Amino acid sequence: MATSGPHAKPADNALPSGPAQVAFLCDEMLAGLGRWLRAAGYDTVVVERGIDDRQVARRAVHEGRVLLTRDRRLAEQVAGTGAVLLLGGNDIYAWARELAERLALDWMFRPFSRCLCCNTPLELADAAQQGDLPPAVRGTQNVRYCTACDKLFWEGSHVRRMQQRLREWKGRYTQDGAVFADTVTVGVDLSVFGLDEQSD
Repeated sequence: MATSGPHAKPADNALPSGPAQVAFLCDEMLAGLGRWLRAAGYDTVVVERGIDDRQVARRAVHEGRVLLTRDRRLAEQVAGTGAVLLLGGNDIYAWARELAERLALDWMFRPFSRCLCCNTPLELADAAQQGDLPPAVRGTQNVRYCTACDKLFWEGSHVRRMQQRLREWKGRYTQDGAVFADTVTVGVDLSVFGLDEQSD
């Protein structure tokens, strides 16, 4: 399978020390991937539809986020000032594998610790917040609360299915030898390296 992306050596002090410290910004084409990153526990912002590429690039740099994109032109705007990963592949499974292999990303980092809708860290729900839940759920499970969305989350069948997929990705794609710092271009002009197509 052919993938494309930068493989330049980043500046020594430009990246977080590992994938656990990284925060992401997904462009609008990768909104689904952003939801899965949140499910895994990563601080992930998804760009709203219609936002200008220059604004996206500025936000990635300003907030210190690694931009995830499939748009070569957008990647070029961030390169030289911030971190960007140009993804290949055409579906969520290919992107999950690429992130695990290129960033040593742990798909079971802190599962369901963030709101899937807005990215806010979840808190344990107190008894009052659980008041409207079905009796079978209330007080018997690890119920979490989003202070921004005012929503409750618990381990129902949908969450269990998502957890199973995250476990499968962790087991299938985790590479012990992956090196985080050598796979993201930071502070480097992508044109120098050509963004060449790479084959698996």
